[in-house]
Amino acid sequence: MHAFEAACSAVQRSRDIEPYYTALALYMGELLPTDRYEDWAAGRREALHHMYLGLLLELTRLHESRQELSASIEALQRVVESEPSHEEAHAGLMRLYALSAQRHQTLRQYRQLRDALLRELDAEPEAESERLYHEIRSGLFPPRVPPTFPSQPPRLARWHNLPASLTSFVGREREVGEIQRLLGTARPITLIGTGGCGKTRLALEVARGSTDVYANGVWLAELSELSDPRWCREPSQARWRCKRILIDQS
Repeated sequence: MHAFEAACSAVQRSRDIEPYYTALALYMGELLPTDRYEDWAAGRREALHHMYLGLLLELTRLHESRQELSASIEALQRVVESEPSHEEAHAGLMRLYALSAQRHQTLRQYRQLRDALLRELDAEPEAESERLYHEIRSGLFPPRVPPTFPSQPPRLARWHNLPASLTSFVGREREVGEIQRLLGTARPITLIGTGGCGKTRLALEVARGSTDVYANGVWLAELSELSDPRWCREPSQARWRCKRILIDQS
């Protein structure tokens, strides 16, 4: 158990999650479980068990702060398995189940809490646990968040005649950024490439991202095809289709 205690001390100096799991893996269960009536063993056993539960509860809070509700639930389930009458863990599970939209699990957890307290301590759940249970059952928890409305109307989009995008555009962020940078240094910019490589789509994405930048908008101008090989970079490239995105930078 010395390794477990050393790991617990190291965890107190860290806010990372991984050291918690390392320390928990070193916990070997109750110390000398057969020596139930040895005073020295009883005190030591209780202290180690308390450290183990404390690690799990702190791990629960760390996961929840990161919105990792499933991992928080798993940690609290280990607390309940180790100490069935741990009311804080039961209440925490009820709350997390409610936040995860698992209402049936919340009601089941309350019944488990009530049965464990009655069986082990001949007691009833505390008022705070009762209140949480009734709030969840009546739909008051989690509280419903009212819709928010902007304090000012949204700014109208600039004028343009760009066609609607029917598919998502991913993977060419570097090219988009480079073209947007060049727009600030030169008026005409030409995209050159073989047919079907995505020149028009790339230009349209840059144009869509510029509609709020230029006062007179962004316009697509369709031009005719070039069939003269003398205009091509390679003689074998018979036809190049020309389109131009006009951005008024005045």
